Amino acid sequence: MFRVAALAGISLVAGTAIGVALRQAENSASRPTASATAPADGVSRGADGAELVSLRARAEELRGQLAGQIAGTAAVRAVDAASLRLRRDEWTAKKDGDNLFALIHECLLAGPEGYALALETAALLWDYDADFKFTWAILGRLTKGGLQPAVTWALEHFQGLPANSLGLAIRCAGEYPEDHGPGAHRLLLTIADTCPDGELASQAASHLGHAPPELDPELDAYLRRHAADSKSISAALDALVSHRYAGLDAILRDLVATQHDNEATLLLIVPRMGDGAADILVSLSSDPLPRVAEKARFQLIRLKPPVPGLLVEQAAWRKEAAPRVLRRGDIVTACNGKALVAPGDLREGVRPGDSARRVTVRRGDETLELEVEAEEILGSSTSATRRAK
Repeated sequence: MFRVAALAGISLVAGTAIGVALRQAENSASRPTASATAPADGVSRGADGAELVSLRARAEELRGQLAGQIAGTAAVRAVDAASLRLRRDEWTAKKDGDNLFALIHECLLAGPEGYALALETAALLWDYDADFKFTWAILGRLTKGGLQPAVTWALEHFQGLPANSLGLAIRCAGEYPEDHGPGAHRLLLTIADTCPDGELASQAASHLGHAPPELDPELDAYLRRHAADSKSISAALDALVSHRYAGLDAILRDLVATQHDNEATLLLIVPRMGDGAADILVSLSSDPLPRVAEKARFQLIRLKPPVPGLLVEQAAWRKEAAPRVLRRGDIVTACNGKALVAPGDLREGVRPGDSARRVTVRRGDETLELEVEAEEILGSSTSATRRAK
């Protein structure tokens, strides 16, 4: 066990002894002292008076011992932290999970002074085994085993923490928010908003989907500050959608207005806008900037496809001598006369070097019959459209 924990026990005993000594002195002082004399200095020198002086002296002696123990605590902590790291490294090399778990709990007993080391060790244990089920079982065991105060402490003091320690704290709070109190999501939001490590900030942001409704105004402000980063705002946006946040429509329209050239953000926002999205996209499709107009038209096709089929998300790269036949935004409805429904239907049975396939394509208001080479089919990325209403 940490020497700090041992010192805490000693200090508790010493403090109790001081209290007992002082109570005894007070009781002695309150008793009648018929046999006592009263010299000029006013201090009793009778039997009871002598006992009072003795008890007070004992209390002061105990106070001095306690002060000395407290003064030496910092040095003992430093020595023991180094010792515990040596033991941790030894057990990590041996893959001794049981002793590593014991070490974590030993560190937790020390309070905030041990939290950093507890999280360091827990992060090593997390990285122990690449098997997903095993590591998530570890995370659950760590969280249920008393790591909660260390996690909260880490989220509150994230600046300067090692990345693996903070990463584990974010996982614990994000996956088990009920174990870390109502403030866990607020702390995660702070990290997502201000952490200089972009990867850790995104990791914290990914857990905001279950943030409570009372955080909605802060999520609103966060979305506006980070609108250009679709990966970071996705979960926060989901939370506002699930809460039916009153200001959601205004946020979405503002984001479209400011991020109309950011296709990743548009792709995130448009499906959540309902009927209002189509009107905005129709307006943007006439934008004087060609790239904005093209992206808006593509999102409009995605939102309201004119026919069922496979939407070409990305056409295959081709040499200039052999221009592409398919274009981004095309909807491929059939191949060699067979209707296409699932994304894999177009590539089914196609191998490099095969003869060209005859495909039916909806492009704008036209329906085209095109010959597409096998290499272009294999190199194109498609997604299934929902049936137009």
